[in-house]
Amino acid sequence: MLHVFFFCRIRHEMSTCLVLCVHLFAASTGHKGVEGS
Repeated sequence: MLHVFFFCRIRHEMSTCLVLCVHLFAASTGHKGVEGS
């Protein structure tokens, strides 16, 4: 039961980090697009 909790927690942290990376990537590409135009 305990390792299941840790597995879910690790997956949650990974998904949160992935969402952060996607937002940062979108923001950086968006800024580049604005600078380009």
